[in-house]
Amino acid sequence: MISTSPGMLHTSPVGRARRGGVWLIGLLCLISGCAQLPGTAILPAEQKQQILSGEVLLGAAARDIELPNQPFLSINAEMRAFLDHSVSRDSGRATRIDALIYALRHPGMLDFEYSAAETLTAAQAFEKRTGNCLSFTALLVAMGREVGLKVRFNEVDVPPTWGMQGEQTYVLYRHINANVVRGPNDQVVVDVTPEVYEPEYRQRVVSDRYAEAQYYNNLAADYMGENDTYEAFRHFKKALTLAPDAGFLWSNLGTLYLRHGHQREAEAAFLYALHQDEGNLAAISSLERFYVNRDMPAKAELYRRRAQEVRDRNPYYRYHLAEQAYRDKDYAAAVSHARAAVSGSQQDHRFHFLLGMSYLQLGERVKGEEALQRALDHANAETTKSAYQLKWNQVLAEL
Repeated sequence: MISTSPGMLHTSPVGRARRGGVWLIGLLCLISGCAQLPGTAILPAEQKQQILSGEVLLGAAARDIELPNQPFLSINAEMRAFLDHSVSRDSGRATRIDALIYALRHPGMLDFEYSAAETLTAAQAFEKRTGNCLSFTALLVAMGREVGLKVRFNEVDVPPTWGMQGEQTYVLYRHINANVVRGPNDQVVVDVTPEVYEPEYRQRVVSDRYAEAQYYNNLAADYMGENDTYEAFRHFKKALTLAPDAGFLWSNLGTLYLRHGHQREAEAAFLYALHQDEGNLAAISSLERFYVNRDMPAKAELYRRRAQEVRDRNPYYRYHLAEQAYRDKDYAAAVSHARAAVSGSQQDHRFHFLLGMSYLQLGERVKGEEALQRALDHANAETTKSAYQLKWNQVLAEL
């Protein structure tokens, strides 16, 4: 779970943003997965229909189920009045962006505070003045569009962050923020929790339907944590009507079935999730644990190895290992992991700096200086460049 300072908000050009809050996305049982994975075929239509019907889970109650329909991005009269008071619709685009952000976060205005546990619609987030990063982004998207701005949801591949939901389920958190168009070829990322986001992370603009599916997914996960199977299924199903090919939704639905002992449906959902997204750690890890618990060690090992491969290809995971190795004074391992991180993301100045420092500790000063120079070239802030040079000189003087 990530926390943030209440008064902070960060904006920066696309590709130069900072890390933001996290939200619930994947429910699974542990981490671990190999090159040749069995059984990731398309889910037969009849079996898919059975899983989506919920009859195995809910019995007769599934026949009369009504899907939720919350006004995710709706604007009400109170929100319009707030905008009329806070943002001049006749001003320039950049002025409107700055005024809206100030109005949402500044004490004495809306004073929105980040709360990781609350998934809310735009109107609910406005009324409560709080919510997680998805809630804040929905609020910003809805209100930004109301004053004539082009604002879109932006999903970010932050390093995997795990938590627990009760004693049965591990939770994987991911991140979403807002992409605001300032002008031709000029966009800015707005993030409610800047300490979670880095500019070099892979990111993509996603549709309103996809973001709304995340909203229902989060609520479904909350209901599952409360052992409310009916509401959990209802909200997962709603999410899948909005984003039917989203692998993480199928993985989560599989977890719901598995919790209630429906192994055939759970396995099929996990495999279909992996078919939709072969790098889905939630699905891979769930399948590994699924086969471990069924005493199928060969299949379990395949998925354990596959999960390790997925993690090893993640440059931020390798950077994390490099940091650990550096702290442990295992500089050869630090170099190995930092080089892997650089291979996966050439633009992240932190990777180059850690690689340079590790080379320096090994006595390979020339290689270290080359990596340091790359770090300085990729860093945007002069304060970062100065900090890197100072740290380098300090370590060099101590050797």
